[in-house]
Amino acid sequence: MTGTCSVPGCRCGWRLQGDHCDDFARGGPTALVNLNGLCDVHHDEKTHRGARLEVTDTERRWWPPPSPPGSVPWCAPIGEHLSRWNLDHPPDESHDDPADEADGRLPFD
Repeated sequence: MTGTCSVPGCRCGWRLQGDHCDDFARGGPTALVNLNGLCDVHHDEKTHRGARLEVTDTERRWWPPPSPPGSVPWCAPIGEHLSRWNLDHPPDESHDDPADEADGRLPFD
C-alpha cells in the first residue's frame, strides 16, 4: 500500500483502509500485494456506491460512483462557498431565481 489514498488526485494520507484489488468476496487473496490504501470517502464510494478503481502496470484509474436517477448537480457562482447549512437546507425549488426573494438576499447570504 502507498502512503496516500490510491485514487488519482487524492492526497489524503491518514486513516487509510486496505481495499482488495481482487475482491475478497470473489476469491481475491488476503495478501499485501492485493491491497490498495483508500481514504474513508473513496473506500465507502467503492464498497457501497459503485465506484471502481482499476490498477494497471502503469497507472491507476478511478471511476466515481454513478449519480442516482433524477439527481441534479449543486451549482454556485465561482468562488462562492457552500456551507453545510446549504447542503442540509436546499433552496426552495419553487423559485427560479433566489435573487427574486422579497428582501433581495440569496438563501446562503
